Amino acid sequence: MNTLVKTTLSLALIFALGSAASGALQISVGEDKNPQDLQYTLGPSDNLSLGIWTDAIIEPGVGEGFWALIVSVTDATVSGGVSLITEESGIAVYPGPVPAVTPGLDGIFGTVALATIPSIAADTLIYDSIDFHCEWQPNDVTVTLLHGQAIGAWTAVDSVVIRQIPEPMTMSLLGLGGLLLRRRRK
Repeated sequence: MNTLVKTTLSLALIFALGSAASGALQISVGEDKNPQDLQYTLGPSDNLSLGIWTDAIIEPGVGEGFWALIVSVTDATVSGGVSLITEESGIAVYPGPVPAVTPGLDGIFGTVALATIPSIAADTLIYDSIDFHCEWQPNDVTVTLLHGQAIGAWTAVDSVVIRQIPEPMTMSLLGLGGLLLRRRRK
């Protein structure tokens, strides 16, 4: 094989191994473990329940580390969270702000450290009852899950995009404003 083909295959293998190790943690929305972007619409006074699960076995030393869940806009928050794995394992959730993430963005972070249990099986919900809330945004809000072996050495491993819909009164006022502007132009 020529050098270019060997290099390309080597890089593909490295990326595949890297994504397998860091891709174990995933975001769930409610009971849905495979949320689709923009599938979720939310009113400004509504909350959405998020969770974190693993799609691969987490072994001691592999997949352990720190995770963070952050939002893309300053008007959104993520809070709460309950660890579903025993506390003796070293798994915990900490309230934000998330260390070494863009100031002003809200989030929470936690650890996955298998101190007393040998592994976490694939398809296991690790954290639950993480509350997402956002005041109305005209743009979509992205919730991003970060993973790292040290706090601040974050790599994005999953994200969900949430579209907000304005309250009916806001829509009425926007429509009325549009009609008034249209009349003035004539």
